[in-house]
Amino acid sequence: PPTAKQYGLRIDEFVDERKDFIKSTEAAAKYLSSLHKKFGKWYLAAIAYNCGDGKLSKAIEVAGSDELSILLDPKMTYIPKESRLYLRRIVALAMMGNDEHFLLKSEYEYLLNRANAYSISTVRVPGGESLSRVSKLIGIPLGELQKLNRHLKYDFTPSNVNSYDIYIPYIKLSEFKQKYFEEKVKNIYKIHVAKKNDTVFNIAKAYGVPFKAIMDFNNLNSARVSSNDRVVIPMNSKVVDTKTNKSFSYLVKRGDTLESISKAYKISVENIQIQNKLKSVSIREGARLKL
Repeated sequence: PPTAKQYGLRIDEFVDERKDFIKSTEAAAKYLSSLHKKFGKWYLAAIAYNCGDGKLSKAIEVAGSDELSILLDPKMTYIPKESRLYLRRIVALAMMGNDEHFLLKSEYEYLLNRANAYSISTVRVPGGESLSRVSKLIGIPLGELQKLNRHLKYDFTPSNVNSYDIYIPYIKLSEFKQKYFEEKVKNIYKIHVAKKNDTVFNIAKAYGVPFKAIMDFNNLNSARVSSNDRVVIPMNSKVVDTKTNKSFSYLVKRGDTLESISKAYKISVENIQIQNKLKSVSIREGARLKL
């Protein structure tokens, strides 16, 4: 991560641009170029790219030479085996690239990525924009848009910036320009890292956001969350219906069961148990339950 950030890649709670195939490629090229300037030879730059410039500098010092034949000596292990194999793969690919017979063979297209040509366009959207909304507007499956934007940790752009670039298929660019419009209210999200004994109930209360909004946004079937789970908090929801967060007291009547109460109030049995700290499904007449 330090090297990635040094070359302009953003890594935080919302994105990991090491997975952005354009930005990461540009950063990798800059890094490789800087290593070439430092060591003066491309094969040394490639080795340093793989194992780190500090490790390579030490290897050259121990070997007393920066000659490739000496550094690659498997008996002396000046550089890690992984780096030796990495360099061999680069050389093998270069040899294949210079082989006209190989380049013309259709069965090797998958190695050259020729069969997977896919033109994309970069478009700018507001921070907090939903990928689901964009996919519906331009008429492509959400999964396809997610694959193009693997660097986004969630299905929305970072909400702590004014705008952010995403990738869409080039054939959908015209449709995007025609149909896309900004929503009047910017979406704001926070990421809550669950602590021990956290439930969606107390998380919702802490942020002042409707319990149901958190459940629905995170596709949760239960209010239980495990330690270190990441829960997305849609902050805009708190201005929609703050009454949703308020619980009320229910007096258990004769013949009541958690299942009958669950059906009547459309709250799962498990969530009633969590809210009331019940270890079993047994309830007694006259007890008060928070719903």
